[in-house]
Formats: sequence, structure tokens, C-alpha cells
Amino acid sequence: MSFQNVGTYNAGVFTPKAAGPAPVGGVPVMDADGIASGGAFLVSELEKRDPLIRKPLTSFTYPRDIVIQTGGGWVDYVSAMSVAYGITGGAVNSPVTAGGANGIPVVQASVDKGVYKAHVFAAALRVMFQDMQRANYIGRSLDNLLQDGVRMAYDKYMDANGYVGIGDYGTTGLVNNPDATETTAVNGAKGTAAWATKTPQEILKDVNDAITSVWAANEYDETAVPNHILIPYEQYNYILTTMVTDLATETIYDFLLKNNAAAKNGGSLFIGATRWCKGAGTGDKDRMVVYVNHERFVKMDELVPMSRIMSAPITGPYHKNRVIRLLNTIANDIYQQFSDGYIGVVNNNEQGRMMFKSAIVGYLLDIQANNGIQNFEAEDVTVEPGEAIDAIVVNLAIQPVDSVEKIYVTITVN
Repeated sequence: MSFQNVGTYNAGVFTPKAAGPAPVGGVPVMDADGIASGGAFLVSELEKRDPLIRKPLTSFTYPRDIVIQTGGGWVDYVSAMSVAYGITGGAVNSPVTAGGANGIPVVQASVDKGVYKAHVFAAALRVMFQDMQRANYIGRSLDNLLQDGVRMAYDKYMDANGYVGIGDYGTTGLVNNPDATETTAVNGAKGTAAWATKTPQEILKDVNDAITSVWAANEYDETAVPNHILIPYEQYNYILTTMVTDLATETIYDFLLKNNAAAKNGGSLFIGATRWCKGAGTGDKDRMVVYVNHERFVKMDELVPMSRIMSAPITGPYHKNRVIRLLNTIANDIYQQFSDGYIGVVNNNEQGRMMFKSAIVGYLLDIQANNGIQNFEAEDVTVEPGEAIDAIVVNLAIQPVDSVEKIYVTITVN
């Protein structure tokens, strides 16, 4: 038995043969004139498939410019404490008293707490079973492809949140914080403030004026010398590629790094570019941001690292927000305690594991005293050696306390 060519398949369109008598059942007959060569090919067979999948550009710089602090658990707010000191009569002359004086100045402390709302980033993956099988058939992982998309969306979100905030939630970022002091660069000899029209000395003056302004606002504290400058890419590329003079081999960028006020006062200065400075100033002018890149002054909390959670139905008490937050808090706190006080410090023997168990028991008893868990006993905690010589396994048996949400009333009528 031989096969007959019943038509052509070109770019998804099937064209049946028209020549010759109609066969039984309406299937066209073989037409030798329809075959141009010794073989017929599908269009998709006559192609070279590039294995590279070209993904969207995913550049982000927020970890470079902002200290990221990970941990804290599923909390609703993050608070930061600050303290200011004062002394009656002023700090310069009032502490100097004559002999026998009883009017001694008193030091006062003013403690402030800033509270910041925590936001949840969530993105869903939905992969149909047949789509996953089709992707596997051609050697691609649709699941990994979508996970890369989630990661890209997360990094883009963190980038925007760190630099300019999220407008829908009324937050600001590093570039547009309203508490930052804003100044305007002076015009150069050519009558404009644009760096492309200024001399290297005038650009250096702009940089040093900004550094000195920030430092002066911190009363010239030696720990508060600005060490980080952000500018738009246009200005950054200009100083990076433009020589100080036509005959020089030093760029303006190198000139600024060697002669800025921070370097001359024993510090170091980073000058980098970010797209968020473009048009971020008043009247859509470009902005230069000068600050101290240290967690004491600027930081960003990533309370819970991004993780994947399967959307299987959750029943029983573990669909309750209070219970889930409690369990996450316990796990994070125990891990943090282990990291801070035991890793590389305590021996992994019976005595060392008992020390860690005692710390966990004390921690859980405190939670029980605050009505977080109930019916807890020390025997509910075990700390066993792990498979590796430097590993341990912690097993907890706890009973969370939930809120009253359902009330059943039984009435007996006599």
C-alpha cells in the first residue's frame, strides 16, 4: 500500500488537491503535478530553531544603593527608634558650674518611633497540565519560564519601591523622600547648570557643595560624611567619557573621585547611575542624590524572602491568618537565635544541643505566657543530631491559640 498526497499544508492552511475525479468519501486523489520535488515538507520543518529565549531586560540596582535587611516575619508594620538628647540651659556653657552650686543641669532624652506599613508582594502561576506536557515534549520548562517572570516582576517592584515608592500606597523612596533637603545647582560660566556645559572644576564644586550641605546638616559628624552619589545615566556617561582637558588622560569621573570633599576628609565616595534620577527633580529636572549609604541612615526591610507556595486547599486551623503568622514567627525567631548565638560557637554534642533546647523552651514558655500557644511542656521540644556532623534537627509540637470567631448556644427549655 502506498500513501497519496491529498493536499498541501502551508502556514497552517490546508489546500486539498482539485484535479482528477472525486474519490470515494470525498478524499482527493494523488496528483503528480502537485508535487514539485521528490519530497513535501511542513513549513515548520524547514526552519532552524534558536534555543535561546530572549527575555525582557531585567536590570535593577536597588541592592547596590540601599542596605537590604532580611527577616522579621509576617508583620503588618516595621518600626524604627531614634533618640535625641538635650540639656537644660544648652550643652555648651550650662554644665560649667561654680563650686557649691546646686542648680545642676539635667540631661533629657526624647525618644521617637517611626512606624512604616509592610506590603505584601504576591504573583500567581497558573500552568495547565496539557501546556506543561507540551512544553516538556519540546524540552522546555514552562514552570521555570513563569518563575523567571515572577522573579523579574519582584525585582522591578523592589527597584521602584526603593527609589520612588509606590504611589498607590502613598510611599516614597530614596530619590523623592520629602524629608530630604533639596538644593538647586548653580549656573556655570556659560549660564546653565547642565554638566555638559560646565568645566570639570564647576562640576566638582556642584559635588562638593552637595556633600558639604548634607554633612553640615549632620553637624559635621565624622560618621555622617556622605559616601554615595546617584545621578542620571546621561550625566554619568558624560563624566565617565569626557577628559578633564584635551591633553589629559584623566576623565572627569576620576577627577571627581580624587578631589571630592569626602575623600579629602578620609572617606570614600561612590558615584553611580540610576534611571530613577532622570526627571525626578522639581519641574522634571534631573536630580543628584547625595547620602550616607549605611543601615543607620538608609535601609530597606525584606521581611520574608520571596518563596513559592503551592495553592493546595488548606483546611482546619492552618488557614487562619493569626495561626500562620504565629508559626512563621516561631520558625524565624528560632532560626535567628540559632544563627546569632550558636552557629560556630556551640559544640554539636549532647550538651550543646541541650543548651539550644533550653533556649527554645524558654522562648516558647514566654509565648505561652502571652497567650500565643497553650498546653506546652518542655518535652514537646527535641533537638536531635542531623545527618551531617555540623547539623541539628529541631522538632516542635505546639498548639496555637486562635481567636473566638464562632459561638454556639444551646438552650434547654423545661
